[in-house]
Amino acid sequence: MTPLQDPKSALRLSHLARELAKGRFQIGLLMWSTIVLAALMLMAWVESWRYLAPLVRTIFDTSIGIAGGGTLVLLIVWYYLLRDQKLTSTQPPVLARAVLGSNSDVRDAILNAVQLSQQIQSNQLTGSSTALAEAAIQQGANRAAALPADLLYPEAMIQIWRKRLVTVLIILLLVYAVNFDGMNGAFLRLFTPGVTYPYPLPVSLAIDTDQQEVLAGDTILVTGQIRGRQFSSVTLVQQSRDEQKFYSVPVKHGEFRVTLPHVEHTFKLLATIQNGRFWEPWQTQQSDTLHITVINRPVVQQLTVKIRPPAYTHLPGSVYSRDILEINAMRGSKISLEGLVSKPVKSAQLVFASGKKQDLIVTSQQVTGKFTLMENGVFWIQVMDDEGVSNLNPLKYPVYAMSDAPPLAKVLVPAQDVLLSDAFLLPLKLKLDDDFGFSKLTLNYQIRHPDYLMPDTSRYSLRIALPQESEKTLEINYNWAMDDLSLSPEDGVDYWFTVWDNDAVSGPKSAQTRIWSARLPSVSEMFQQVNQTNEEVKTQTEDVLDAVKEIKEKVDELALEVTKNPKMSWEQQQEARQSMEQMQQTEQKLKDISEKLDKMIQSAKEQNLFDKETLDKYSELQELFQDLLSPELKAAMEKLQQAMQDQNPQQIQQAMQDFQASMENFKQSVERTLEIFKRVQIEQKLDELSQRLTDLAERQSELVQDLESKDAGKQMDSAVKEQKISDEFEAAKQTAQDLNNLLQDQQELDPQMGAEFQQAMEQSQTSENLQQSLQQMKNSQMQSAQQPAQRAQQSLQQLAQQAAAMQSQMQQQMMDEVVSAFRKIMMKTLNLSQMQESLEDQTRDVAQHSSQIGEMADQQQALKEGLKQIAADMSGLANQTFAVSPKLGQTLGQSQTQMENAIERMESRSPAQAAQAQAKAREALNMTAEQLASAMQNLMQGGQSSGFEQYMQQLQQMAGQQQGLNQQTMMGMGNMSMMQQLAERQMQLKKNLQNIQEGMGDDPRMMGDLGKIGQEMEEVAKAMRQSKPRRDLMEKQERILSRLLDAQRSANQRDFSKKRTSKTGEDQSFWTGPNGLPADLGEARNVIYEELLYSLKQSYSREDQALIRAYFEALSDQMNQSDQQGVQK
Repeated sequence: MTPLQDPKSALRLSHLARELAKGRFQIGLLMWSTIVLAALMLMAWVESWRYLAPLVRTIFDTSIGIAGGGTLVLLIVWYYLLRDQKLTSTQPPVLARAVLGSNSDVRDAILNAVQLSQQIQSNQLTGSSTALAEAAIQQGANRAAALPADLLYPEAMIQIWRKRLVTVLIILLLVYAVNFDGMNGAFLRLFTPGVTYPYPLPVSLAIDTDQQEVLAGDTILVTGQIRGRQFSSVTLVQQSRDEQKFYSVPVKHGEFRVTLPHVEHTFKLLATIQNGRFWEPWQTQQSDTLHITVINRPVVQQLTVKIRPPAYTHLPGSVYSRDILEINAMRGSKISLEGLVSKPVKSAQLVFASGKKQDLIVTSQQVTGKFTLMENGVFWIQVMDDEGVSNLNPLKYPVYAMSDAPPLAKVLVPAQDVLLSDAFLLPLKLKLDDDFGFSKLTLNYQIRHPDYLMPDTSRYSLRIALPQESEKTLEINYNWAMDDLSLSPEDGVDYWFTVWDNDAVSGPKSAQTRIWSARLPSVSEMFQQVNQTNEEVKTQTEDVLDAVKEIKEKVDELALEVTKNPKMSWEQQQEARQSMEQMQQTEQKLKDISEKLDKMIQSAKEQNLFDKETLDKYSELQELFQDLLSPELKAAMEKLQQAMQDQNPQQIQQAMQDFQASMENFKQSVERTLEIFKRVQIEQKLDELSQRLTDLAERQSELVQDLESKDAGKQMDSAVKEQKISDEFEAAKQTAQDLNNLLQDQQELDPQMGAEFQQAMEQSQTSENLQQSLQQMKNSQMQSAQQPAQRAQQSLQQLAQQAAAMQSQMQQQMMDEVVSAFRKIMMKTLNLSQMQESLEDQTRDVAQHSSQIGEMADQQQALKEGLKQIAADMSGLANQTFAVSPKLGQTLGQSQTQMENAIERMESRSPAQAAQAQAKAREALNMTAEQLASAMQNLMQGGQSSGFEQYMQQLQQMAGQQQGLNQQTMMGMGNMSMMQQLAERQMQLKKNLQNIQEGMGDDPRMMGDLGKIGQEMEEVAKAMRQSKPRRDLMEKQERILSRLLDAQRSANQRDFSKKRTSKTGEDQSFWTGPNGLPADLGEARNVIYEELLYSLKQSYSREDQALIRAYFEALSDQMNQSDQQGVQK
């Protein structure tokens, strides 16, 4: 290679730079052509599918022109810069490193020459001489000049881009060939961007209907077709003035149809489809618009319904005007209709679902009419305009005719089958309920005779006045006086109420209460029930006594064990708890006994079954059973329970002793109650025997009268009646046997009277005469039956009188026995009080260190023993009479406590304090004597007369006046003037009652609270004077009447009615009782005075008699002062 003349030029490597620039320019031109062609191809392909908007095409054309031209200019500039080595990439050092990478020697020589040349040119050569540098430069230049010019020409890269350009051309040709028309059109549209070209839609829509004008409410059929691309459904758009509706309609074989029901307004209709291909330039396609004109029908736009219920309902009218879903009204209501139509009409009808039609009154756009509602149904209004167009599908209004429900009636009192008393008064309370009121009320009844008599098939009815017919709820109190029904024992009355409502439309409807029964029991039947109750009470009381004895044995054993060891074991505590639980069970048994006695007493009161003395004793016996379980016993059980919980041995021991003592008292109380019950049972048997025989004598007398009358109707049931009398006489004989057995068990009473009376019953041949008369009646020999029937009647009357005499004599004997026992105890008490007073005087005067104190203590101990004997006698007397009150036991207990206190004071040589205790003991003894005297006086006055019967007659008259006043009050509700008069009458009755109360004073026989009755009368009178009396006014009046009757019955002795009481025969030669009036002519005996006389007749010394006289005078003065203070209070 020839060395270059100019080493600097050779070292610039210009020939390499020119070839490199040329190669790179070719690569850039190929890249530019490829990109521009690809962009045109892609844009043409998009345009062929999307039909771009002119603006988009314009932007594309502008962008491609500016970008392509600008890029081409930059490419040319870049070429010249590379060629002239203006860019770093063609600088000699860069070229030397890039080209000579394979030959390190040549590269180093050229690179060294280039660097030295640059240092020389910049005068920066250091470390070597210029000659050596130029030699190196020359050497490098020679080697550089020897390099070929195309050494750096990028032939490989040019080939790559040529292939890429060819690939793009091939793809373009393929796309062009596949979519020749589309690509041609696309290039045409791209090269003419300012022209708008429409997109050729692939589908067309068309809809049609044969009805351009329809009536409101009609139905329209719309059809349509799709041409071109197929779709599964189209959307139908209905556009009216007020709303827009969309319907999705399925397409089948390019066609579709839809039905538009009940069109109401003019509207436009069109069909649309949605393009699901996102790459296509269209989204929706719609059909031409159809215009449908709707001609309005007449419509009832507003309806007002006015309801006027039937007058009898007193319901207010009502109005329906908006949102009427249904109409409810009472049957018989007047329904008025007022309707407003959307346009003038010429006719209107009220049409019912049942087919009934009724013309309405038409005034332009308004229709009116009315009808009477009688049944459930549906109605609507049919209107027609001048062109004959009617309203379509009018609103239908259900209408319900509410029926007047039938009334309800219920008997509240007595609400059960009852037994009638001989007052023949049945208080009834009735509750009535109805929707709107009542028009009529009747009490219906049927008399039911015993099975052995001819039945009475007649039905009777009583009209009962209604206080206020328009009230929806009434509670009526009615006292049914049945004395005019001529009921006989064992007759019954089946009764029921019937009430009618005030339905003036469909007619009054009635309701009936349940049928109840009121029966008049026979004497035998009532006593049979009493005897059964007595046996049950006796048996249960004996069981209770056995249980109490068993419990007491356990308690005594526990008390003994606790005394030895106060710490109770678990087993002992369980036994104690078990004993207390048994006592609780015993308490429940006693309550059951008390309730049985209470029911029997109430029944006996209603039936006047016992005389006053027997009834009072049963009442006291019932209270005795009720109070047997004393508060002290309950407190002792609670105290023991608490002590066991606290585990305190001392408290347990004390509580066990208290419980043991209380159990002893309780056992004695039960024994006493049982003994008293047996004596009461004797008196009851005496009363029962007398009344049984009296009732049989009366019935036998009526039977004899029937036989003598020769009336076939009356004689028809004679045999059956005679058989009944014979059977009940046998029951009376059994009662006499039971009485005799009871007398045998009582040592204090003479059992001979019972045995003699039994013998008299057998010797009277009453049973034989009854059987003989019965047999002849069965043989229809009525004439022959008269004589044995009369003999039976006479013997029954005699036996009845003998029974009454025996009852009186037995009661007198029992009274004398009790009074004698009282007298003895009182005398012992007075003697003991006298001796206590004498010892008190001695003790007060004795010195503290006197040797007599010991003797006085012994005397006081003797007096204490005497007091114990009095207590024992009083305990025995308590088993015979109720007159021994608990207060007597308390005062005796006070005396005993003070005597023990006096003994203790004497032992401690405190005579003054002992005298004080003795004085208190004496005062307690005097109080005991006073209580004994008062008890005797009350006991002896119990059966005496003191104007009592007269007051009872006044009470009876007052009860009748109150009943009449109650009935007038029921009728006068709402009449103010009448109510004022009735109030004055009520106050007058109150004054009369006050006079009776003042006249009777504190008579123990009057059990009713007359003062409280008078207070209620005053309250009722005040209520009557009010402008609007309260609803409970009638209830208060009925309560006043009931209490008046109770007060009368509780005080009266047994007074049989005509149906149950026979007249006493005049022949009394067989009377064995006391003759004549008592010596005191019926006046109450002065017990204090009698006891004084009795005491003076005893063998006392003159000094003792004087002391007794003085004591009785002081005691009498004390009692008189107490009586005067009571009167002043």
